Amino acid sequence: MGGFTFADGLNRGSHLNGISARIAQELAQHGTIKLALVGRTGPASESLDEASEKKTLRAQLKAEGKRGTPAEIESLLRPKRKASEVFDTLQSLTRAGANVRFYTCDLADPVAIPTIIKKVTTDLGPIDAVIHGAGVEESQISAGGSLPRGSPGRIDGDSQSARVAH
Repeated sequence: MGGFTFADGLNRGSHLNGISARIAQELAQHGTIKLALVGRTGPASESLDEASEKKTLRAQLKAEGKRGTPAEIESLLRPKRKASEVFDTLQSLTRAGANVRFYTCDLADPVAIPTIIKKVTTDLGPIDAVIHGAGVEESQISAGGSLPRGSPGRIDGDSQSARVAH
């Protein structure tokens, strides 16, 4: 797999901790691989210590004259947690031997996709495979059986990614 480039299209909902991250981790375990991970949330500079961060946020909110409720804290903590998940995934893939790079892009934006593909191919070479693992899975029983239904952003992103990658 030495020349294989895997572009992982991550967008809404996945934050590099879902099935795409697991696939990337599995590929990295079986040989040298170049991974281009793409998402709207960039990596943090270090892993998040949630307990410490909650205390800091609570103090910050109180200093601003706010109550510092769990909902207020969670609202501020959520983007920090997502960025930390990206950081942790990148670290894990690097430890597994992958040549991994992260690119910030909203894959539901059709204008942004050609630009990100050009950046990835310039940095890592041709893209051999794309796995677009973004979205929110909402399994439901339908008239034809049980099918997962993706969010409109995921469907649009999948269509745009496939169109440009081919």
